[in-house]
Amino acid sequence: MGTGPTVIRGTVTRGGAPVEGAYVRLLDADGEYTGEQRTRSDGTFAFNACAGDWRLVVFGHAIDRAEHPASVAAGEERVVEISLA
Repeated sequence: MGTGPTVIRGTVTRGGAPVEGAYVRLLDADGEYTGEQRTRSDGTFAFNACAGDWRLVVFGHAIDRAEHPASVAAGEERVVEISLA
């Protein structure tokens, strides 16, 4: 168990290129909305989160919806890569 902040961060790509402006929604283990961000120009996003099981949902204009599970322990930084079709 780490001693730093608990963070879920990642990158959204399509065909190996970063996707800017995609929406990334953070849902808890029960599917309840917790937060949402848009990806930066380099396709990155980050959420401060509590320890537990999460689901990331990516969507936006001309973007097929994608879901990705993310489990994180207290004080851990979980890095996820989400590749869109």
